[in-house]
This record gives sequence, C-alpha cells and structure tokens, in this order.
Amino acid sequence: MIFDWAGIFCNPGEPFAHPDLIAQTGLTVDEMGAATKELSNLYYRGKMTTYEFWKGVIDQFGLKDLTPGALGDAYLSSYTMYPGMLEFAGSLRPRYRVVLLSNLTDLMMRDIMETHHVERFFDHLVFSNTLGIMKPESGAYEAALSVAESTPRESLFIDDGVKNVEAAKAHGLSAFQFEGGSVPEMKARMKEFGIVTD
Repeated sequence: MIFDWAGIFCNPGEPFAHPDLIAQTGLTVDEMGAATKELSNLYYRGKMTTYEFWKGVIDQFGLKDLTPGALGDAYLSSYTMYPGMLEFAGSLRPRYRVVLLSNLTDLMMRDIMETHHVERFFDHLVFSNTLGIMKPESGAYEAALSVAESTPRESLFIDDGVKNVEAAKAHGLSAFQFEGGSVPEMKARMKEFGIVTD
C-alpha cells in the first residue's frame, strides 16, 4: 500500500503562501511556481537547503523586508490535516505494508514528522528530498516497492495527481487518483481493489 502525502492526508500546502509575495511580485502563486521551477526542482530533490531555496526566491524576485524564515513559516501554515486519515492508514498495517511516497521539501518533511509523527502510521517513509528522485520518475516507485519488499502486481498506489497515478500504472502498479481526505470514500475506493479496510 503506497500513499502520497498532500491531497490525501492534508490539503496541499502552498509554498508561496506569504501575502507579501503576491503584493510585491504582482504574480499569482502559479506564476511564481512556474518562474521558480528550476529552484524548486533542486529543492524537492534535496540538492538545495531550505535557506538556499528561499534566498533564491528572494533574490530572483528582488523581494524586500522578507526573510527565508518568514516565507518558510507561511508555507508551513498553509496546510491543514484531513481528520482521521493518518489513523486510517495506520489501521491497515496489521494486514499490509504501508508506505508513504511523497515529493516533499526538507522543511515540510521535518514538519510532518515533528508535528504529526507520521512514522507511527507507516512502515516506511520515502521522500524525494532524501531520495533525490521525484514522482512521476520510475525510480520513485521502485524505491517504494523496494522498502515494502513488494512487486508492482502486489501493490496499490494512491495519489491526488493524475500524472503520478498514470506513471504508477505504467510501472505495473494498481493505482487510483484520490482527493479530499474522506475516510469513508477512501475505504470505498480501496474495496474496489479488494483491499480489506475493516
């Protein structure tokens, strides 16, 4: 059982959530994301520290009176957990190996481990910033399968992103897209794949 993080267990956090970013750049969050794609690619792969990433954003946009710490804090404040989803994932562990596979920054990884103790609910944690590989690259799925000691045919992958789901299917995994964080809806979808949830 391989889960994504954002969109499954919480609403996706917004890296450019600080209100002064929009005010100073005049860009939407999507436009800022596109403009900093190269920085983000390095950051999510663990090739750049949190400080280096936000310093790069500040320098690229010529931001004033904003610090890397303030931008990072706004990012961490931009997500909320979906009730009961972590506990549900943990409840599957007596029957299944449960793996968390996420494209995640070092800052968010540390936050969810320190704040929500995600290691209590999963058998293994696989993050892009420590792996150096991001979904939908095949190596990300291979890493999750390896720690789970499972084959693609034996595994179910759940993600809120269509590209990631399609890549998992191409790699031989059963997979479905899911958004919204409803435990009853998740159980219903899993039962379609023969997963025992109670």
